Amino acid sequence: MDMGASLERHVANLLTVLAVGESGSMTAASRTNLKATSAISRSVQELELEVGKPLFERTARGVRETEYGKIILERAARLRDELDSAADAVFRAVPRGKQPSRHRTRAVLASGRKLKMIADICELRSIGAAAQRIGMSQAGVSMAIGRVEAALGIDLFIRRNEGVAPTEAAEILAGCASRVVAELRHLQADLLSITGSVGGTIVVGTTHLGRSYSFPVAIAAAIERHPYIRVRQVEGSYRHLVGQLRAGEIDVLFGVLREGDLGGGLVGEPLFVDRMSVLAGAGHPLASRGKLDLADLTREKWILPSPNSVGLDQVEACFRGLGLPVPRSSVETGDLATLRQLLETDNMVAIASPRQLAFEIRAGVVVELPVEFEVPGIEVGLIHRASALMPQAALALIEEVRRLAA
Repeated sequence: MDMGASLERHVANLLTVLAVGESGSMTAASRTNLKATSAISRSVQELELEVGKPLFERTARGVRETEYGKIILERAARLRDELDSAADAVFRAVPRGKQPSRHRTRAVLASGRKLKMIADICELRSIGAAAQRIGMSQAGVSMAIGRVEAALGIDLFIRRNEGVAPTEAAEILAGCASRVVAELRHLQADLLSITGSVGGTIVVGTTHLGRSYSFPVAIAAAIERHPYIRVRQVEGSYRHLVGQLRAGEIDVLFGVLREGDLGGGLVGEPLFVDRMSVLAGAGHPLASRGKLDLADLTREKWILPSPNSVGLDQVEACFRGLGLPVPRSSVETGDLATLRQLLETDNMVAIASPRQLAFEIRAGVVVELPVEFEVPGIEVGLIHRASALMPQAALALIEEVRRLAA
């Protein structure tokens, strides 16, 4: 079953199944949703066919959810809350007097096909490119979006010669689409857990400090214990990954915990404090020296942390605190592959986390120089959305990360 691959069908069906579960019968759900009982029954049957199991036990007095039905209803309720929240956000984003009715916005959101179309245009900034991805003609997509805008009474996109620019309302709808896809992806894992298996796809974001040896070892350990787990790793800058986390595009972020950047629906869990040290290739002239002072290294070619990073801020504060000029960087990077290759040239030194290069240090390829380098350390941990209901697969991976970080 691939719930995410047919978003347009499942959004409507899940909402219908939720109405049946909450009202207790097909007939009551048809009155609530202003649909024929046959249409309600068809939606339930389609979802049951997709799941491969009955969602309700039919009785003379109505319906009673099965074990599979309970899991479906829990995710469907979260999906409905997400759609309602997005409808309210769109209402607040539009100037007074031009707000679309929440009912009309809700109708657009309940159409997964329209929601996905809006999200694709927002991402690609082009109706033509979105049409190609969806498999429709550009004219067809343009007409469909025009009808949505007419129904809402607002513009979702500003048309330009070089493409389109999404309005705030369109960005809200696109974010909602991402979180809906995440709920459907987690639903697959929830259903698998009924059989006693832990599985499903987990999307994990990692900053460069999060890509230490602990994380790949944790992935291997989780997959060894639960073979049906699939991990998709997304790399990027902290700001970009936090944005993806808020949008539901990733499930958990493993990296630096920045004081003051959490809140707003995000929760951080500290795992360990990473220290910085001065590193060099094993063949560097300073690698065989005894105790060194930072003053001895001022003329070296430096590899420093990326701009605007916590690490770079601490490096600069350390040098200034000792009355030394901040070293001029020859290279600024957070990319581990680049860092390794530059150190192997044996003519550069780096300020980085030994944890990140643990394998190279153990192999004797990279060494820590005997320099007193006092920085506060960088707190590394897990960040996730407070409202997220993560499946067992994600919890299993997180537990392995915690165990190895302890």
